[in-house]
Amino acid sequence: MLIAAGTAGGAIVGSGSEEEIELLKNYGLLTGTANQLFDDSRDPDYPPTYRDRALSDSRDLTAEAIKCTDKLKPSEAQRKLRDLCKISEVPLL
Repeated sequence: MLIAAGTAGGAIVGSGSEEEIELLKNYGLLTGTANQLFDDSRDPDYPPTYRDRALSDSRDLTAEAIKCTDKLKPSEAQRKLRDLCKISEVPLL
């Protein structure tokens, strides 16, 4: 929720359209959840089946976040958001 508040807030402050605000809110929800699940997947206290599922779900959420950026108009900000997703994918490959 914290990342979603930041991304949606940035869209609001930047005079984004309702669609851009919604896309950026969803981007924040997806990336925040994906990063938490990736963190969980590395925790040895969780059972291996949970860790495997967390890693798989993290990959799926990251892919959905990238799709959110595809719907934004091309800009430096859009490129940076995509780059953030790609950085978070590196340990998932």
